[in-house]
Amino acid sequence: MRETVAPPAFATACHLHAQASESVFQNAQLSLNLGELRPATALRETWQRVIAAHNLLRSGFSKSSSGETVQCVSEPGELPWSSHDWTEVPLSDIPDRWNAFLEEDASLAFDITKPPLLRIQSIELPGGHCHQLITFPKLLLDEDTLFHVLCEWLEALDGAPRAVDESPATPEPLMPAVAEWWTRFHAQAAEPVTFTLYPRPNITLKTTRIQSPECLLTRETSRDLKALCQRIAISPREAFLAIWALVLGRVTASKRVTLLAADSQTAPGNLLPCRTSIDNTLPIETWLKAVTKSESDRARNAAIALERCLLLAVPARTLEDFSTAFFWSPPSLNDRLHDAFPRWINADAKLLARSQFPLTLQVRDGNRFALQIEADPAHCPAAEANALLERISRILDAILADPRQKVGDLDLLAASEREALDRPTAPISLLPSASLEEEISTVAERHPEIPAILGPGDADL
Repeated sequence: MRETVAPPAFATACHLHAQASESVFQNAQLSLNLGELRPATALRETWQRVIAAHNLLRSGFSKSSSGETVQCVSEPGELPWSSHDWTEVPLSDIPDRWNAFLEEDASLAFDITKPPLLRIQSIELPGGHCHQLITFPKLLLDEDTLFHVLCEWLEALDGAPRAVDESPATPEPLMPAVAEWWTRFHAQAAEPVTFTLYPRPNITLKTTRIQSPECLLTRETSRDLKALCQRIAISPREAFLAIWALVLGRVTASKRVTLLAADSQTAPGNLLPCRTSIDNTLPIETWLKAVTKSESDRARNAAIALERCLLLAVPARTLEDFSTAFFWSPPSLNDRLHDAFPRWINADAKLLARSQFPLTLQVRDGNRFALQIEADPAHCPAAEANALLERISRILDAILADPRQKVGDLDLLAASEREALDRPTAPISLLPSASLEEEISTVAERHPEIPAILGPGDADL
């Protein structure tokens, strides 16, 4: 087994993996159906060849005695593969059985020190189709790397090259990690970095996540945003990051918003803190350019692992200080595979993963931008998650309508909310209708199971 020091992005991914509270937040699952009959033996043999050809797919990760993350590459071996026969399962029962199967599989942890960090399961369905479920820790493969692995697998399976050769982007060279830069970054934080809409102490993340309905922007809105970004020389990623920060800043009354985000170009997958200042006096175009400049500066110093970065803060930060994250994703696996392989137009590939952060915005690139919020209901109830997504769309529409207006003129409220604020209400009496003793007695009668007075030790009343 060969060992090398892992790049910062893998060190960050391993830290996130270790900090995730449960396996369902550590793992990702790829649901794959080719849409045509292929024997399971051919699928398995092809996966075996692809995995044998790539060190990454045979890698595990550990910590050295000095605390560095080490990547360990094993020799090609037996592929973790299991088969399931569902040919006799009634079609009406398959959706429920599939959902239960996904939940059980997601809960099974990997030992990341023991490669290969993959398990592949084939399910033979009525009619002869073979469905595959490929599960792996999120630290192993990002979505872009997974796409290229799938392309190679399809080429090997079919013997036909892809129609569109979408080669992996070559990242720009990174500056050496400068600890002083991140020390200054942390020192400039004037606001707490935690953005929990409903803060409650000692909350354990729930595995049941709220996922807002995916908001698919219209072609016209997507086209207009791309045109605006091209005109002022920024990327759509920076535009959405700025809008997300603005919405969070308005909700939490903060002028500086700090959250976790990965740079999509220079250090894909390396999640690091980013800060967006909200200057209400600036024209929107000027503000978006300032956000882009700040992000470019951060990207040049992204060759550092998250764990080390957080330790540079005074006092040191932990992952628990960050409850909000932003992810920018490429077009969906399906769209990219269908463009690369028109021959496989009936294939269906879907990546399933859960964010380990209480509140996450994911924006997916494409001809039409797709937005989705994932939240822990203990921190952000479903109604508020959906309202946040609506506010993002509202801000975007306002920016496109007049990108030269000032940031402070952007209205976060819907018309109904604005009308409710403007509607006069009856005066509220500040005087209680009963004495303090009577109020305590009333509450005690309603809730006799709750202690009214806590004394020393275990004494209560």
